[in-house]
Amino acid sequence: MGYVEGRSVIIEQRWPADIHDRVPELLRELLALNVQVIVAQGAVVPVVRQAIDATPEVFGYSGDPVEAGLVNSFGRPGGNLTGAAYMSYEVNAKRLELLRGAFPHVGRVAIWLMRADRNAAMR
Repeated sequence: MGYVEGRSVIIEQRWPADIHDRVPELLRELLALNVQVIVAQGAVVPVVRQAIDATPEVFGYSGDPVEAGLVNSFGRPGGNLTGAAYMSYEVNAKRLELLRGAFPHVGRVAIWLMRADRNAAMR
């Protein structure tokens, strides 16, 4: 799209080591810089969602964002939040279909997930 980092777009990166301790502080830094959009991924998404009200947020999330209360629906998320759900159960059948197409001789699939992330649980 012709963007040149540092000239036509500036990317402010923050990497909290501990989600609960540093995220509010890092969000305050970003909002003080008047960023136009915040991109968040994983467990930090709900924390960011609760902390901002006007700045658009684009997320990558491993659970169901509707069930987690992040968005109203997949088709119409509402508010200032949109993104992609990586482990949403609505698309698991499609994932298996694509896997079968790529590896037609595979008969058994293992799914490994972190039980600590209740939103990543597959149904």
